[in-house]
Amino acid sequence: MIKILDFLQTLLDATFLILLACVPAHRILRNIRSYVEPQIAYNEELEALRAPLESFARAHVKAVREAGEDKKKKPVVDWRRRRKQAHEQTGLLLGLYQLEELVL
Repeated sequence: MIKILDFLQTLLDATFLILLACVPAHRILRNIRSYVEPQIAYNEELEALRAPLESFARAHVKAVREAGEDKKKKPVVDWRRRRKQAHEQTGLLLGLYQLEELVL
């Protein structure tokens, strides 16, 4: 909707005086105003919320950025070691039973 308002503002800025001189265009201008005024009021209400919510938005961006950095700093483990550990863990746990090693 913001892009539509920007386009409409540019269009009206360029042709407003011509449209005012043309009497049939007055009805169209009133229709445009009836569509645009509620959106402008809505945007003003949202702008009033910007200041109280801005600190939360900054904290969210910071948390997302730090989470991404943590993933990058994660140490790389050799795929063979991970496969061996996974194989050992699945070998030790057998559902409700646990495999015990008996040495004679």
